[in-house]
Amino acid sequence: MTHFNDRTILVSGANAAEVSRPLRPVIGQTFDAVLFDMDGTLIDSTPAVRRAWLAWCAERKLDPSFLDGAHGQPAQDIVASLVPTEEFDEAFERIQQIEIAEVGGITVLPGAAEALSAIGEYRKAIVTSCTRSLATARITASGLVPPCVVVTFDDVVRGKPDPEPFALGARRLGFDPGRCLVVEDAAAGLRSAHDAGCTTLAVAGTHAAADLSADLVITSLVELEFSATASGIHVARRTSRGGCPVPGHQPADHRPGHPQPGGDLGLTHTLPGPGPGRLPVAELARTAGGAPARPSPPRGYGRATSTRTAGSTSNPSAARRHATPASGNGDHRPLTYQIIGT
Repeated sequence: MTHFNDRTILVSGANAAEVSRPLRPVIGQTFDAVLFDMDGTLIDSTPAVRRAWLAWCAERKLDPSFLDGAHGQPAQDIVASLVPTEEFDEAFERIQQIEIAEVGGITVLPGAAEALSAIGEYRKAIVTSCTRSLATARITASGLVPPCVVVTFDDVVRGKPDPEPFALGARRLGFDPGRCLVVEDAAAGLRSAHDAGCTTLAVAGTHAAADLSADLVITSLVELEFSATASGIHVARRTSRGGCPVPGHQPADHRPGHPQPGGDLGLTHTLPGPGPGRLPVAELARTAGGAPARPSPPRGYGRATSTRTAGSTSNPSAARRHATPASGNGDHRPLTYQIIGT
């Protein structure tokens, strides 16, 4: 195994061999886009997650000791490692039911809402290991206003630590992953980002700073300032705590066309064009029968559907669908979406 030091970072090379690369600067740099993990990075869902998995383990009479090392991994992968193949579908559906119902006490982490609101709408995304229905439930419970692009486990063939999730997030925004910054709190997510070619910013909290391998490690998003410039998103250290959000407080963003916090979460949002296929999570949940919809890639990336390979584990919670704009003329009228295929 290749070891890394304070000037290098561990990534996967050819044939999954471990190699190291030099650390990249984060402070003072400008990135094309910022891709945020969700749980432990933007929202604090740890107590709810733990309650859900402890309940699931109790039902199945399983030892819950695996929880300490499982953060950031897709639930599907965790379940597959714990139950026989013939029990997988039932076990996975059950943990999804428990997690979606167990959202009490989920809050927005300090600095998260401010960071999101400071970044231009089409230069930010959430990339999470949650299924779309679970991501919707947790974002709604927290009160966080999501960006238009949200990549969930339902959108990929392979979840974190595979590079596919963050590579897809960058692609949906229309940028090269190598020009994107990923903000993560878990080792699995950081490995995914490294291998996608992204620069990484780790937020300690769920894990100790010493256990996180990233280009920069901080203890809270309030330490940094994100600012939108003509060339991208500039990252700087905060020189004053003035103006930082009070923990648990969500500053509203009242720009025209921006999704608003509060009671209209989950209703039709007004989205600024262009940006076909870029929908808030809450809007993606509003499809026929309540099944989650999957946004189409931006222009230039085709219409291919990502499906799991033969013999791979099924995902009973997700209907793989596309949401395609019926109107994309660049104005600020509410966009309507039709569901194509299943």
